[in-house]
Amino acid sequence: MDEYGGPAPPRPPKTSGARVHRPAGPGRAAPVSLLRPRPQAEREPNAYVEAPRRALAPPAPRAPPAQPLKPVTSQPAVGAESILCAGCGRCRCEQCARPRPLPSRWLCGSCLCSAEACVDYASCMCCAKALFYHCGSGEEEAAGACGPRLAVLAALAVPLPCLCLYWPLRALSSLCASLYARARRPGCRCAPPSSSSII
Repeated sequence: MDEYGGPAPPRPPKTSGARVHRPAGPGRAAPVSLLRPRPQAEREPNAYVEAPRRALAPPAPRAPPAQPLKPVTSQPAVGAESILCAGCGRCRCEQCARPRPLPSRWLCGSCLCSAEACVDYASCMCCAKALFYHCGSGEEEAAGACGPRLAVLAALAVPLPCLCLYWPLRALSSLCASLYARARRPGCRCAPPSSSSII
């Protein structure tokens, strides 16, 4: 089958041996191959190689560096100017200090399994979001009017009582995310020094 689901086109028959170019014409010369190339007189000029070349400007000379670079032979001392914390010995860079989000994974190539998706599916909020997406005009979000949306959610809570679980499940998800970020952050967790100045 081809990429559109139809029958695959027939494949051309395979030829055995190396490909050989035979010139067309009444006086056939010897076949051309990698082992027996075409004579120089019969070759066509290659426009890319035999074309006249432009004169290139000479490259500008580079200035030598002011000081030669010295190789690093030891780690910097742990102190106030170091990236490593003196208290715990962990990195204090912004990337390592940033809290980690909860892990998420794509299942079957099309379904995202994350904490937010689990909360949406467990509380039936995905149904309300689909209703707002397909029936809403999008102008409500731009104007910031959430009153009609809350009224629709309250009306949907009667046939879908699981919508009442959305806010508790969302709070539980936020609590799990903060605990995960606290436990899995590889960087420094020490309190930043307080800068007390008398002014």
